[in-house]
Amino acid sequence: MSANDITVELATEGATLPDWWMLGNGRCRPASLLLDTDFTTGSHACYDYWQGGAIGAISESLLGGNRARIRAVFALPSGDPRITTVPEGTHVYSFKAIINNLKSSGLAACAGCSAEACINLTLIQLDHAPEAGPIIPLTNPDVNQYVTWQGWSNPNPAFGCPAITPARSQSWGSIKALYR
Repeated sequence: MSANDITVELATEGATLPDWWMLGNGRCRPASLLLDTDFTTGSHACYDYWQGGAIGAISESLLGGNRARIRAVFALPSGDPRITTVPEGTHVYSFKAIINNLKSSGLAACAGCSAEACINLTLIQLDHAPEAGPIIPLTNPDVNQYVTWQGWSNPNPAFGCPAITPARSQSWGSIKALYR
């Protein structure tokens, strides 16, 4: 493996994407979408294939209405000795997409920080040298492929996030009745 090509879809509540989610150049929060492929510190639950050496970029494009696409491409430099095979069954870190909180409050705040959103990982493509065989697309997650922001109550399955039902308070008696 020498590179990863990532596609993430973003949807928010309402008909249009709020300014707070406008993360590209010339938009409300141009410095708020960051790519990080450095896993040399922190949790070591998975294999750190990149070993702090990957280079790349991340960007957002608007899809219209309340949707956007985030793309990231990163790789180890050509000829890097860290470019190797990944043993089958090995869990590997790929990337961290960081959406920071700049312009979330105060006079220069961008509207829409409190809007519900669903962020859905749709593709991780594992790239390598052509002689190594076909490029490998990963589309089936081990656990979840989405995260939500401020909850998510939109039942549209096309967004990849299920509707989230708020918890309701119950009395102790009603809970005990379930087990009688």
